[in-house]
Amino acid sequence: MYNCADCVKLKAVLNPEVMFEDEFVGTNGHQIHIIYTFSNDATRAVLASFGLEGKFTPVLKVYNGEILEDVESIIKYLEDNGFASPAP
Repeated sequence: MYNCADCVKLKAVLNPEVMFEDEFVGTNGHQIHIIYTFSNDATRAVLASFGLEGKFTPVLKVYNGEILEDVESIIKYLEDNGFASPAP
């Protein structure tokens, strides 16, 4: 959970050019907020506060209620919505 390898993959994909203060703004005004925790207990508490008890990080809860847990699905979502850095 805390300091997960898949989280590192996601961090590498995020485009810093679409970051404004504490949020990322992608295409069509889509926004994401990244929540970092520094312990497994804090991770569980944050996930529970979003109704995601028993889930593991990384997890993306989309505005339409969809929950993405697979890192490749999350990366695809980030790419499709303008949050990912352009491929070299």
